[in-house]
Amino acid sequence: MNDIRVILAARPGEPTEIYLDAIKKFGILIDIVHSIKALHDSLLETAHNGILIDLPILIKSPITEKKFLSTIIDQFPIMQLNYDAVKNEIHSLYYGKTKGDVSLDAFVRTECRSFPARKMRSALRKNVHLNVTVWYKTSPPPYDTEKTVTLDISKGGCFIITSTARQIDSDIEFVIQELSEQSPISGRIRRIIPWGEGMQLPGIGVEFIHIKENQLNELCDKFKLCQG
Repeated sequence: MNDIRVILAARPGEPTEIYLDAIKKFGILIDIVHSIKALHDSLLETAHNGILIDLPILIKSPITEKKFLSTIIDQFPIMQLNYDAVKNEIHSLYYGKTKGDVSLDAFVRTECRSFPARKMRSALRKNVHLNVTVWYKTSPPPYDTEKTVTLDISKGGCFIITSTARQIDSDIEFVIQELSEQSPISGRIRRIIPWGEGMQLPGIGVEFIHIKENQLNELCDKFKLCQG
């Protein structure tokens, strides 16, 4: 699996070595950083299939860095790790979820393998609640549509609140009610947060695949997505 690349954010020294010993057996590429700030910078520069975070380093990070992780939860598979010295074992848990434990093995072999490597989107992401009508590209209106809202939006995509079961990497179309141009926007589902997975809103992280230039310009102008 040497085509898979993950990034590990862990305390330097023994904690990093313990995690590395557990990960090296998978034969994947591993980048190592020792802070959430360094994680941010690396994700902008290099494409990764997943993120592993040492829980103690997360706990000690400033609140602004913890908020950063929340903004990319729909962009990457993220797992938090914690080494139990008494039992000499590594506990693993999906980041941002209070249940749904999964083994490190399953995370690498299933989640990371099926997730296309990517860099972090550098576009601004704003908490904007837009009214949208969504449907699968293979089931155009008036059938199988859902009326819902976005949680946030950026120049490259948006997060749509929904409890409807959908498939990762499947294509959808949607109309944003607040846009002057009502042509459907095509998107690809890159991240799914199922209903009931911890204290967070369920939904889908969607990458814009086809959006008209005037639609994108209107979004950027209205919500200042292209500044900063």
